[in-house]
Amino acid sequence: MGSALQNDGVAVGDRFYKVGHWEVIWVVNRIFVPNGEEITHVVMEREDAPGDFSVISLAVLQSKEDYRLDRREKKSVNIEDSRRRRDDQPRNPK
Repeated sequence: MGSALQNDGVAVGDRFYKVGHWEVIWVVNRIFVPNGEEITHVVMEREDAPGDFSVISLAVLQSKEDYRLDRREKKSVNIEDSRRRRDDQPRNPK
């Protein structure tokens, strides 16, 4: 597997949340292209549950329909506060 530290504006250590699940932060752990494939993937780990990993394509991570970059400063995050972020819109707005 190939590996990279940064790809298309996403870097190891970047923090994302899944749309509709703003209380869970995923941290990019690794960026790679699986052997025999051309599509870049990322390995993400839950910030609040070390060892809970997810592997998705970079395209899915960059899709604003599925994931958004968590721009808050890490030390300013109140894990007890699960209020929605201003830009976290419902998945299927009417």
